[in-house]
Amino acid sequence: MKLAEKYGFLHILASEVIRQEIMTRTERAFTLARMMSQGQLVPTDILVELIAIKMLNNLYNKNGVILSGFPKRKEQCKSFDTAIRPPDIVLYLNVRNSVLSDRIMGRIITTTERPMISYEEIKNQIKEFHKRNRLVIKHYKERLINIDGEFDAIKVYEDACNAIDNVLMKTSSTASSFQPNL
Repeated sequence: MKLAEKYGFLHILASEVIRQEIMTRTERAFTLARMMSQGQLVPTDILVELIAIKMLNNLYNKNGVILSGFPKRKEQCKSFDTAIRPPDIVLYLNVRNSVLSDRIMGRIITTTERPMISYEEIKNQIKEFHKRNRLVIKHYKERLINIDGEFDAIKVYEDACNAIDNVLMKTSSTASSFQPNL
């Protein structure tokens, strides 16, 4: 991810930490693989633990963390905030449903060479996406930055960089104005 590269952040993709855990071939890995094959979600406590481990393993060689694909549910927000800490910023790429639909269809065609999903299934995916995200957005409303995700990739990237730069400037000015009592 270009943002992670630019800022020296660790990029954690939630689905990737799950895949990495499954590749360990432990008893927990087999349990997770079975759950996923049955269409079940990975329990929040396990997912947060896997993310925390990945963060801790990179604590000294990265400037921060960008999480993608997480959180997807409100209980994941609460668990992450408690187990690790609340994020400094939450970027939300806002696009119309028609654009989401086109992107889902494009991703399916790219990976399978032919659509294997109906328009009704796509509509249901989008509806579920909004339902889940409404609670996540509400939970992080104080930290949320809405970015218009319908622009070209360069403009979206620039808007995300501006949002991150603003948070970094606020953080550095707060840290530099701290004077310990001696």
